[in-house]
Amino acid sequence: MPQIRHEEFVLPGSQVYPEGITEGAGNSFYVGSIDAGTIYRGDLDHGVAEVWLPGGPDQRTSVGGLHWDRHGRLVACGLATGHVFVYDIGSGALIGRRTVPAEDAFLNDVFVVDGTAYLTDSSRPLVWELPLGPDQVGEPAVFCDLSEPGLGSPSYLNGIVATADRSALLVSDQAQEALWRVDLDTAAATAVELVDSQLCADGLALLEPGLLIG
Repeated sequence: MPQIRHEEFVLPGSQVYPEGITEGAGNSFYVGSIDAGTIYRGDLDHGVAEVWLPGGPDQRTSVGGLHWDRHGRLVACGLATGHVFVYDIGSGALIGRRTVPAEDAFLNDVFVVDGTAYLTDSSRPLVWELPLGPDQVGEPAVFCDLSEPGLGSPSYLNGIVATADRSALLVSDQAQEALWRVDLDTAAATAVELVDSQLCADGLALLEPGLLIG
């Protein structure tokens, strides 16, 4: 069992509703605010967190899930705005803002595998994909429709994480208290059998192979 570190960080501001969180380079981490769209950066070495990007600019008024890619860029979900943002971690500059082609989208959480960001939509049983080239950001498209294997309705897709071997995604559905495995090569989805339990998960984290928390 890996050691779990417990610390408390105070996020500055009067309108803070923290949601998504991801590690950064070294001992840094990033947190997004639902209410204001602010993105905070924390320092595990010094036990502090500060505003990294104030909410508002770039039409970033709400932030959910966060993850960063191998090129040093932070991907941020815009929740009910339907936007997804890509920022340079070094400078904080906006590299790209894309909007998924769907009305009333709710981009909740994101996980980056190699050169693609995968995003859950809590308004419909879809996982979106966003290509992330070394010098450009592509256009979002549907990667997987989870209604096809019989997900049912209502659905509220939320947490997403890759398996340890990067061959599949694990996706939580809070409404159905279910967990789905989506193959990255074929986009085929299968239900994960949960023994004597249900998983009403928000964010997901894979601590080690075979150990998932949500």
